[in-house]
Amino acid sequence: MIMRNIERILVRAGRAAPKALMGLLICWVCREVFCEDALSLYQKGRESQIGASTLQAIELYRASLRANPNYVQPMIGLAECFFALEEYEEALEYVRAAEKLAQGNLDLLLLEGRIRIGLNQLDQARALFQRVLQQERNNLEARFGLAELDLARGQRGNAGQKYLEACLLYTSPSPRDS
Repeated sequence: MIMRNIERILVRAGRAAPKALMGLLICWVCREVFCEDALSLYQKGRESQIGASTLQAIELYRASLRANPNYVQPMIGLAECFFALEEYEEALEYVRAAEKLAQGNLDLLLLEGRIRIGLNQLDQARALFQRVLQQERNNLEARFGLAELDLARGQRGNAGQKYLEACLLYTSPSPRDS
């Protein structure tokens, strides 16, 4: 198919065929060298995020989404980056977009819960953490999220108790270990 298209272009070009062929070759080389796919852009963004280059990670994740607008992982990466920058509104935008494509993802619910704490939307955050605990009653991140909520409300005693319970849950042997 590609060869037929090239042949048609060269026939139409007539005497200018060598120039047309050179143009096609240059376009192909540029595409291979400069145009990266969504996966490689995401992977580079993840490396940047892990390496604490948050702004670079944001640019790479956005480039990944330009290459594939329905790619969930860069959306999650963007939500995490904006959360780290305390840009909670933008973080919420990306986590909600990711949730539309990955419904039922508990990690996204947890991230949204933390974002909502940052936005001081404490009731919505509590509902999200409770939703996770309904599906995974021993989910440590959800339990820590509830403790963070108590801290945000100034209830340090309750928060300390919840942190302690979560730590005990984490360090206690599972029934299979007994």
